[in-house]
Amino acid sequence: MALEATLPFIPFLGQVHLILFTIIFCFAALVLPFSGALFFGFITGLLEGLLVMQIYDQHVEIRLGWFILFFTLWALVLQCVSDLTDGIRWELHTLGTGLCTATFLLGEFFLLTFSRGNFFITGDVFIVSLLAAGISFILAPFFYGCLQFLLSPPKQVCTNYLAPL
Repeated sequence: MALEATLPFIPFLGQVHLILFTIIFCFAALVLPFSGALFFGFITGLLEGLLVMQIYDQHVEIRLGWFILFFTLWALVLQCVSDLTDGIRWELHTLGTGLCTATFLLGEFFLLTFSRGNFFITGDVFIVSLLAAGISFILAPFFYGCLQFLLSPPKQVCTNYLAPL
């Protein structure tokens, strides 16, 4: 999340900001056991809620519980889907990342406009949200491959150095 905050906007895509934490969140929710995934969803929601918490007109716009509920539910969904498909696959990670990013950004927008009282929807909001989700969707297989490579155990190298003749 700290790295994501330091990255600049993408100027040629209408100032779209990269959303990287959903890529890591979806991978962890698929890899961890059930209780670990739910706890990771809780922690991710807590951290993201604390990072984006804004006070507008002397009240908090989006309550912390909404973020925790959102990421815990996504961890539950990803765990159930990985159990149904018998394992962790790059397709699940990619699709989960795209959907999680899109629902996160659109849900955050809807909660912000609802708390401010002016529910005004424009097409630009959908375009920016879906572009960010598309970029996360494209980057997810690369992160999946890198993390699989880094987390895989080393292969056993057979040598005949001390083997009996």
